[in-house]
Amino acid sequence: MKYEVELRSSHLLLSPTLSNLMMKESNSVYVAYKEENKTLLVTPKENSWFPKLHQSQEFMLKSKDLKGTKSISIREILIDHDLDDLDRKLSCTVHDGKKFMKIDFANPA
Repeated sequence: MKYEVELRSSHLLLSPTLSNLMMKESNSVYVAYKEENKTLLVTPKENSWFPKLHQSQEFMLKSKDLKGTKSISIREILIDHDLDDLDRKLSCTVHDGKKFMKIDFANPA
């Protein structure tokens, strides 16, 4: 399924719909940046298989508001991979079965 996430002030903002679908009970996530196709993979920490397959880092998942919006600070990834930190909407594909999101930095939404 396709969704949009917002990059704002070096934070990924997940809508309440997306965060409830993917990150309901999580307080942290695994994040891996794939240089070859300029995508960011994000999964709840409960997915123990993810760090075994991808060189990932653990990040805090913060509640932004009472509606259910969540945020992930990815400043470190933006700096490490020399990515544009301009505020914008990004395309996101959700893989329900394996519970991870693929966020496209090459083609903004």
